[in-house]
Amino acid sequence: MDGTKPCWASLPRELHLHILEHVANAHSSPTSPTRGIARYASVSQDWQDFFEGTTFRNFVLRLQDLIPFREHTQSPRRRGYIRHIWLRLEEPHPEEDDPALPWNQPRSPFATAALYLWNTLASWEVNQVGEELALEISSHTLAGLIRYDNYTLKDDIDHYSKYLETGSVASYDEIEPFSHTSLLWIAHMGQGQSISMHSGAIKALYSYDIRLSRVRLPPVQIVTKLLMRRANTRNLYPDSLGQIIKSLPRLKEIHFERWRLCSLGAERRWLQALSDMCRHGLPPSLKKFAILHEASNTPYFARVFYGGVKVEELVSSVAQCCLLVEHLALCFIVDADEFLSNAPNFPELKTLTLTAEMFLGEGGDSDEAVERRIKIKTLLLLAALAACRMPKLELMEIWNGRGGQVSIFRYKVDSGLAEITWKSTQDDVVIDDDMMKAWEATARVHASDDLRKSVIRLPDGPYTYYGSVLPHVESKEHFIHEVSAAQMK
Repeated sequence: MDGTKPCWASLPRELHLHILEHVANAHSSPTSPTRGIARYASVSQDWQDFFEGTTFRNFVLRLQDLIPFREHTQSPRRRGYIRHIWLRLEEPHPEEDDPALPWNQPRSPFATAALYLWNTLASWEVNQVGEELALEISSHTLAGLIRYDNYTLKDDIDHYSKYLETGSVASYDEIEPFSHTSLLWIAHMGQGQSISMHSGAIKALYSYDIRLSRVRLPPVQIVTKLLMRRANTRNLYPDSLGQIIKSLPRLKEIHFERWRLCSLGAERRWLQALSDMCRHGLPPSLKKFAILHEASNTPYFARVFYGGVKVEELVSSVAQCCLLVEHLALCFIVDADEFLSNAPNFPELKTLTLTAEMFLGEGGDSDEAVERRIKIKTLLLLAALAACRMPKLELMEIWNGRGGQVSIFRYKVDSGLAEITWKSTQDDVVIDDDMMKAWEATARVHASDDLRKSVIRLPDGPYTYYGSVLPHVESKEHFIHEVSAAQMK
């Protein structure tokens, strides 16, 4: 050998790709101590083409990032790499006067930020991007929260950025979950804090947040998924949510995780606005619609959170606007019996996930327990009738769990085989002969002459919150984001 080192150009193309993938994987693995591979794009044109395919896949955009984002996504090649945009509506520091912030005084920075991003994306052509582009929105305002810092959900920007890069939720093992049973709340209970302190924290946390006023968003054709995680306890105003959805005419999926508002009146108004939005119609391209509605059972929520919010109109509106969806999940925003009582024909529906309040309650032989079992059987018979109006149904789940109790009903059709499953921490006898006959008739609608039955007694456990129940729910991917599930453990 002459001892000369081979140059990059002399190496085979396969070895080029192997080296580049090794460099990218070294930085993108869940255990990597460092992040950021954008600098490698400056090595050569080949390296730029390879690494921009990774670095342009996911964007986390704050107010000050919107102008650079527009500047750096002028080429159709770069636009084609993008799969996920996370718009973080963060409150600017009052003393900052950053010329990179694209707003003017008559409008709020949030409304202007949204308008600026929408104008950027509206100029993109559908054939310039991939088949799927997700737009995620979260708000991070500080007003009224300074006193209650110990109660707030911690910002997960670093962990979520790592998730977007790696696809792994391993980094969330390092942080404390947030729920009504989290140590974040319990640590402050009974330690001399006043009722007014807890009440104030609740009202500040579980309230309205941002309204996109004085703007008219242009139609954006390239966004196919709208995602709002439980990254913040505050709610976007429903009229703003409706404006956003109306501006995205090619949406295939709406995934919305929200926390219930702290007052009954505000919650009723939010639900009414959601009903109005659904009644006016969702994009005809929509294939998946999911809402996870979280409430808290901490002591001081009992003072402002009342059950029995009337949602009959909401049920009707949601059902009518989702007639052609393939996947529908309504968790804790309407009850299963309310929905199934009003369910029309769903000719395209493949999966349906609902929750039932009656699944929680005392077992045994008391009058209350017997009445509860009768209600559960009635609900499951109603579900069998409703499933007959869903000719393409593959999976239906009705579930609930917390306070040490879990109950899950599942109907599944796979390769011509149908099965009903009852899982519970209670010893209730729910699936009897009448139940089997009803579901056998349903199975025949789905081209199955054989119906199997499984009854599983779940082991006793804390089951303090939904996170401990999710491993038993097969349809969880349809109603809760992977990261949100990790935050609930």
